[in-house]
Amino acid sequence: MRTIIFFYSFKATVIKWCQICFFSFSFGPETMASLNFSNADPIRCGGRKGLLSSYKLRLILSFIVVLCRQEYTSAQHVSDPFVTNSGSEFFLEKRNNRTQNTSIIPDFHLEVKSEKLRIKSEFCNKTKCKIIKKGIWAIWWDKKYGNKKYRKDAAKMIRILNEIRKETKNEMDMKDPPNIARGFYYNVYIHHGEDDLFPNWWENFQRTDRYGNPYLTLPSPYHTDKLNLAHEGFHVFQYQSNSPGFEYYGDSKYGDSKWYIESSAKWFASSKYPKETNAFLEAGAIEANPHLALWHYFDNAAPGNTATMHTLLFYITEVFKIDRDVLTSGFYSNVDILPQEYIYKQAGGRKFRTAFADWAAHNVADFDYLTRAQVQIARAITEYVGDKNNFRPYVKVYTGNNIPVKNVSPSGSLLPRGWSYNVVKVNNLLHSTYKFIIKGEKFGSEGALSRLEGRIVIVGDTTKFLNVKMKNNVNGKIQVSVDDSDKEIYLIVAATPNHYTGNQKYGYSFTIEHAFEKIGFSLNS
Repeated sequence: MRTIIFFYSFKATVIKWCQICFFSFSFGPETMASLNFSNADPIRCGGRKGLLSSYKLRLILSFIVVLCRQEYTSAQHVSDPFVTNSGSEFFLEKRNNRTQNTSIIPDFHLEVKSEKLRIKSEFCNKTKCKIIKKGIWAIWWDKKYGNKKYRKDAAKMIRILNEIRKETKNEMDMKDPPNIARGFYYNVYIHHGEDDLFPNWWENFQRTDRYGNPYLTLPSPYHTDKLNLAHEGFHVFQYQSNSPGFEYYGDSKYGDSKWYIESSAKWFASSKYPKETNAFLEAGAIEANPHLALWHYFDNAAPGNTATMHTLLFYITEVFKIDRDVLTSGFYSNVDILPQEYIYKQAGGRKFRTAFADWAAHNVADFDYLTRAQVQIARAITEYVGDKNNFRPYVKVYTGNNIPVKNVSPSGSLLPRGWSYNVVKVNNLLHSTYKFIIKGEKFGSEGALSRLEGRIVIVGDTTKFLNVKMKNNVNGKIQVSVDDSDKEIYLIVAATPNHYTGNQKYGYSFTIEHAFEKIGFSLNS
């Protein structure tokens, strides 16, 4: 068993194993599915079931689990609150509440005076719990955990939550939860697993109480974690969304919108704290299976890497510089279209396609828009919770002496689905010039009009990025020169159709030749 190299002491190693177990929960079932965990054995860690594929690893970890429970008493599913049954019920409750009361609840002024709000809780009272109130927030915890520590924690939580409220309302035109206009504080509960008076099944999520008011539960010790608070705080201001296309429920019309609730919350957290090491924990899942569709969720037609896609959202706003409002305005625009189509239309089709293909190229270039620590831990987690036999980062790998290859098509299971991509790798370069040719099929496997983008990444002493000039939306070619310092060339083929749902695949073939060889087809053919 290998230990992650940057943890030196035994105690630090044990704690990191606990974190890895914990982070396996944060992937949620949809990301585990994207890594193909169907044959994995269950293992207990931190009081919640996770999935690890190695029986030997399970035996070795058996004694560590005890320490996990001590180190993280209530380590439970911190990153993906809405992939649990309880989270899904929250959105179902929310929809039902709207159905019962269709009147619009007015938004409350940003500066809320505490005397205008009242305490109302289904789960505790002033006799059994400590409460800190400020602004719109009421922070609750079981009295038996004392006062001094949690008063400081509550002050930090309120400061961060107020920052989130100010940003989402003033800069993104998002709305307060309904509690405020009804005259009640928004309740945030610090939960200690089975050891406090709150329900044992509470995890890290937003849910609706019996009074119709949403509330937030945060497991200790993660209740003060900046990333977690930013993620969950963003969910608070998603709650009043009036756009059916952005809902979470999975009926036939809107099932392909689920990915966005989680990905947008993770985008908000990671863009607020972009240098935090844990901001992109699931990035390795994209690298492992880049051919999976942008929007796929655990219960869609095929497994997908839903919550990992905040890396895409981060790239297009923080690196490519698409306006952040493109990602957030749809929640309160009363639209029926899915988030992926909304982004496409608001950003502009050509710009979004370019941004998506550029993002794929920079993923291949060792995620060069992330810090090295972020990439290292993301890959370590993917390696430990995934089965490497099921990773498909490349559809083909060639060495220089394998070239030329002509009219090669990836296997059907690896063809790119909607808004995903394939990677072809060539290493041990033997020649100074190469030609790459893409010849795509006009339609996807279920009849949608195809649209392909091509990129070349050359890796050596420096990294070079080149666009493949496309013709008729699916055919392209490019000639590239390399020097002695260049070690690898990658061809990226991204499927970017004007189609935003389903699981169809977009076929193509590629040719790689030395420059002195004749190109095998005309782009007019």
